[in-house]
Amino acid sequence: MKTLIIQIAVKCLQFFNLLFKPLKLKDRVVIISRQADEPTLDIQLLKACLDEIKIENTVLTKTLTKSFRGAVSYGLQMIAQMYHLATSKVVILDGYCILASVLPKKEGQKIVQIWHALGAIKKFGWQSVDNPDGHSNEVAEIMQMHKNYDYVLAPGQVTGAFFAEAFRTQQDRLVCLGLPRIDFLRENNPKTNAEIERDYPVVNMKTNVLYVPTFRKNAALELESLIAGFDFTNLNLIIKKHFLDKGDYTWAEQAGAIVDTKYSSMEWLRRCEKVITDYSAIAFEAAILHRDLYIYQPDASKYAHKVGLNVDLRTEAIGEYVCFTEEELFQKLKQPYDKEKVTAFCQKYIEFDLDECTQNLCAFISRLLAE
Repeated sequence: MKTLIIQIAVKCLQFFNLLFKPLKLKDRVVIISRQADEPTLDIQLLKACLDEIKIENTVLTKTLTKSFRGAVSYGLQMIAQMYHLATSKVVILDGYCILASVLPKKEGQKIVQIWHALGAIKKFGWQSVDNPDGHSNEVAEIMQMHKNYDYVLAPGQVTGAFFAEAFRTQQDRLVCLGLPRIDFLRENNPKTNAEIERDYPVVNMKTNVLYVPTFRKNAALELESLIAGFDFTNLNLIIKKHFLDKGDYTWAEQAGAIVDTKYSSMEWLRRCEKVITDYSAIAFEAAILHRDLYIYQPDASKYAHKVGLNVDLRTEAIGEYVCFTEEELFQKLKQPYDKEKVTAFCQKYIEFDLDECTQNLCAFISRLLAE
């Protein structure tokens, strides 16, 4: 019954789209995202660059929530998406967009998937079909998941192979360019640091450790053991949960942790000296900034079964910093960090030019408009 409903919905979308078929393409860029209701950092920076070089563009951002109101709201958003998909010569996506995949692409139009992560430690898209936490193959086929892409941004050949599988696309469609956020990370921004230090004066008193775990579907973070054994004497622990995680972890503040909701992970990454993550692609941003990078995977076997992994970090240059227990992690945090390890890790996975990532992406888009 579920697949039948989805099939009917897709046919209805395709039929309704016939209203927009007569519209002509314009030299315009539309950026569509379901990652948040407001433009992400990458989209903000990309739009500002497009505006600066006088390229007409429209940004459409809306999350799809499982409620009647959410469905109605996203339905209205889809009407706007249909119009701009019918009239924009270049389409930029940072995730799966239903309409960009299930609707026929117009002749002369280019669709570029920039994705919202800088790497792919965990499996996703077509890689995770029929996994316990993935979509069924039947639903993925009906929804034509990740179809119609002309180009896919990838940070290098290694990750590009994962992206080609996840998007079910050809290697020759991969473009080695960095995301705009790299410019943000590498710029000197004393204003934001000063604001963080004003709100959290303790960050000036100790070494700062940023904990950024990935999202676990239908499961809250298990922080009790981590908090109980953490050495708050010499270290600050800043917890940044995934934006999809609805768990309340403010109780950890009583033990001395900072559970922040005001600043982004990227802003904290610029301020912290050490980073702990698990399967999140923030590992690559941390490596670009040469932060002390620790991998904490207490649920490794379970996660590998439910989601699937592209990268076994134990076999990477940073393998000695992969920890499966709190005791291992606490011991590693006390020891000097070998910076050459994280540099080698970065060089393997990040092959694009780190300078002017936003301008390089805009120049690529500009060339597509000129074709």
